[in-house]
Amino acid sequence: MNLQTLIEILIQFMRNNLPDPLGENRTWIYPSYPRITTSFPEISLMNTGSRVREKGIGDSGQFIEYVFDIDIWVKQGNETTINNETYKNRKLLEYLSDQVTNLFLGNRGSLYEQGIIDVTISGHMTHPFDDEYKLYRKTLVLTVLVER
Repeated sequence: MNLQTLIEILIQFMRNNLPDPLGENRTWIYPSYPRITTSFPEISLMNTGSRVREKGIGDSGQFIEYVFDIDIWVKQGNETTINNETYKNRKLLEYLSDQVTNLFLGNRGSLYEQGIIDVTISGHMTHPFDDEYKLYRKTLVLTVLVER
């Protein structure tokens, strides 16, 4: 599977399974970093590297392990209520982070059906509050194993 196809699968998977937390039915998951003029919250997916290894002696083909940053962006003041609980600012950021993590780790079977051998969340980092743009941000490191 090539990288562009994989990105399309991952973006569509998130779009199909992560509803807009503001309930506006807008597109809020992108294969790029957000523009400052965009509406938030937003999720971005960026490929940050890959590693290729041969299948083994006597086997043709390769395994490719792609690494992606999934960044969750929440603007100060973003607020939503889910099941009578209000999520705002950093609490909303953490809620969305948990939703993304649970989505990938809880749906490995459906990703396997699309040609993805395995996915793991191999790390995360909460960034300092961006005072200039009033943004909260958290990065999840997604590792995806495919076959070529």
